[in-house]
Amino acid sequence: MNTLQNRPRLKFHSRPAKHRYSLVFMSVLLILGWTVMPLLLTLTYFSVQRDLAAGFAAILLAFAILVCLSIATRQFLKLSTADGYELLIHNDVVFLFGLDKMENKRLWREVPLSSVKEADYYPISGSLTIVLHTEGRPDLELPLWAFGRHAEKSVVEYLRTRIQVVDIPSAIVI
Repeated sequence: MNTLQNRPRLKFHSRPAKHRYSLVFMSVLLILGWTVMPLLLTLTYFSVQRDLAAGFAAILLAFAILVCLSIATRQFLKLSTADGYELLIHNDVVFLFGLDKMENKRLWREVPLSSVKEADYYPISGSLTIVLHTEGRPDLELPLWAFGRHAEKSVVEYLRTRIQVVDIPSAIVI
């Protein structure tokens, strides 16, 4: 009897971007941030005219907020325009496929479970993630938030039977 045929094969496709609730929430926050930014720059301008030291501090703060907002917007566009992910677990090898439309790159990673030392499971609602720590390879982050609850439960249960999965409570994650 062939043992490779007895191992389960799990295959999941990510939900479309319009069904990912975290993207809706993030888009509202980014719209709010970019809407408030002109007001912040105007207040910074008046602050420079009143007091040079306070104005300089306001310029640094506005610049830091602008950089963070730009980085968050870029990451948001990268996630929201992605074609999605496909997660395949076959013969104890984890495959993660994806497509990045902004950079026009096809993402593809594979990790054999035999090379995984342990996995960190971050069960934060809206950003469910498992990071597979491997020996001699870069770690693989599985974005379970993109697949939904059923896929998350199936993948976590399967991985717990094969490797050590460490739960990282949301109170520790900053």
